Amino acid sequence: LMGVFLVGLSKFPPLTLHRQTDADGRCMDLLVPTRDSVEDLAVLTPGHYKIIFQTKDYFDATNRECFYPWVEVCIRLLCSATVSLLLLSSR
Repeated sequence: LMGVFLVGLSKFPPLTLHRQTDADGRCMDLLVPTRDSVEDLAVLTPGHYKIIFQTKDYFDATNRECFYPWVEVCIRLLCSATVSLLLLSSR
């Protein structure tokens, strides 16, 4: 399991969501609003976003060394979209 943060940078103050990946390494509910989330991020609207993958959690859980403790990916969406961004491999 790995923590995933989504930060909306086009609004002030920045809006943030945090979720955990499932056993398959997917974060299918990142954009599903919950009681603790910000509903404005339930649908990605055009703007700037940063997704932070807490990769150290994943490597610690599998008893392996981690070179990158987290990975930040900044994106600019020009239209509403679904984005798949990161694939981790131990090789």
